[in-house]
Amino acid sequence: MRKSILQKPEEIDRAIDLIGSKPNFTAQSLYHIWGLKLRKRRLELDLTQTDVAKIMHVTFQQIQKFENGTNRISFDKVAMFCQQTGTGYGYFLSTLNGRTLVTNTGG
Repeated sequence: MRKSILQKPEEIDRAIDLIGSKPNFTAQSLYHIWGLKLRKRRLELDLTQTDVAKIMHVTFQQIQKFENGTNRISFDKVAMFCQQTGTGYGYFLSTLNGRTLVTNTGG
C-alpha cells in the first residue's frame, strides 16, 4: 500500500496554501482543502483512517478518498468529525475566509 506524500503538518499546510492561492476558488478547491485539513487534524490527534471512518460512519477507503481529494467530504461528515474530536467548526470553515467561491466554468 502506498503512503501519501503529505505526512507532516507543514507539508499539508503548503499544499493547502498552493490550492488556496489559485485565482478561481471553486467548490472542488474547497473540498480538496477540507480533505487535507481532515488529514492534518487526524495526524495531530494521532488517529488512524479507520478511527476517523468509525466517527463518520464510512469506510477507511472513503477517508483516503476524502484526504486525497478524490471524493468530496460533505459538511455533515465534517460536523461529525468536529463533534467527536472536539475540533471547532471554524477549523474547516475558515477555509472560506477572504475567498469568493466561484462556479466551475467548464470541464
